[in-house]
Amino acid sequence: MTRPRIPARTRWPLLAALSAAVPATASVADAQTKTAPVSKKAFVASLRDAQARWKKTLEKLKGRPIVAYHRSLAYLSDWTGLVVVDHIESKPGVPPDPRHVAELIALARQKGARAVVQEAFHPTRTSELVASKLGGKLLRIPGATNFQGGQGYVAFLDQVLKRLVEGT
Repeated sequence: MTRPRIPARTRWPLLAALSAAVPATASVADAQTKTAPVSKKAFVASLRDAQARWKKTLEKLKGRPIVAYHRSLAYLSDWTGLVVVDHIESKPGVPPDPRHVAELIALARQKGARAVVQEAFHPTRTSELVASKLGGKLLRIPGATNFQGGQGYVAFLDQVLKRLVEGT
């Protein structure tokens, strides 16, 4: 079986695989079963059940405007249907300047964005400022599955979706 090629440009490589859904589950299952004590067959069944459950959640998120901290959330926004108004880091790895932050806040207000979404490992100072100016929330989501802590991939995505629904 040919495995799907997953672009390296993202911190969310498995969400790209989710876009391909069932054909990609073999690759995701391989990664999951190497680090967690679950059979490949059980994982694929779990993922299919989760996809059915997630469908309702994703409908709630579709079209909601957000501000993203970094472009690494591109696959997450594609999968969830969230609309990224703009990014706090306009250039990856370069902190935003005050002018960009002011323009971002104005644009986000115009587009109706109230939530700022970022991976937990990014600094929060500017994100908290933007969220407060929008009258919304800063949503810190994990950047990856915590396999070492015993978390599975499905549980990871459940956690991310729960935070997004509660905060947008």
